[in-house]
Amino acid sequence: MSDAVTDKATLLNMERKAFGRWSASLQGLAPETRRGDGWTLLEVVAHVAAWHRLSADRLGRLARGERSGVPDIDAFNARARAEAEGKSWAGVQTEAEAARRVFRAAVVRLPDGLLAHDGLGAYIVGANGAHHYEEHLGDFTNAGP
Repeated sequence: MSDAVTDKATLLNMERKAFGRWSASLQGLAPETRRGDGWTLLEVVAHVAAWHRLSADRLGRLARGERSGVPDIDAFNARARAEAEGKSWAGVQTEAEAARRVFRAAVVRLPDGLLAHDGLGAYIVGANGAHHYEEHLGDFTNAGP
């Protein structure tokens, strides 16, 4: 974590730019579009939103001097996917927009020193912001319905 970017403005700018690239890559896709492993676009967007909510909570805990562990990633992802079932595309988009706002607000509120202290704050921000979007950037390239 020592090579991580720890400047808040830089982290937020990286998140904003990566989100723009990811959002642009999804334009024109139907919510039921599937990637290779069967996840739909709707499920992936709900998954990203779930990580935003969790990360905002983790950043809040970090700001209060508390530590929170990372959940079992596979179980968390499966739960986020299951919770997306039956939701409307408009509802998931609204939830995702709200979760991103909460995530970014948590970054803004986090004291600067906690981004650089041991790298955990910066890691949470990067891994669940810019890096997460980049991870999913090519998910729907050549995907079919």
